[in-house]
Amino acid sequence: MRYALLMARMLLVPGGSVSHAERLVELLEANVEKIEAELKLWTAKIDELTASAQKSNGWARIDLRQRIDDLKVRRALVRAKLDELESAGSDNREGLRIGLERVWNELKAAFDELKL
Repeated sequence: MRYALLMARMLLVPGGSVSHAERLVELLEANVEKIEAELKLWTAKIDELTASAQKSNGWARIDLRQRIDDLKVRRALVRAKLDELESAGSDNREGLRIGLERVWNELKAAFDELKL
């Protein structure tokens, strides 16, 4: 994360204002913090689902475990994209942001599908 903040500061064009750079850094920090907080909540929900699956029987248990596995994979993809974005240089940032949004929306849709 600190690397990304340093890069954001370094990306200012000559004559750019410090206050503008600070706003960019704050925006980046706020978005990363929001995603991190949401991932923690979803991890807790996955843990709850895992406990529920263990209490389920038959096909319901199998279905729930498959959905949990899917959620874990999607969560790992979001984590990987977030890590890439945090360490990326300015050249790749836009493409990574789009990739992060895509996997984020897929994870959110998977959670919404479970009606949690």
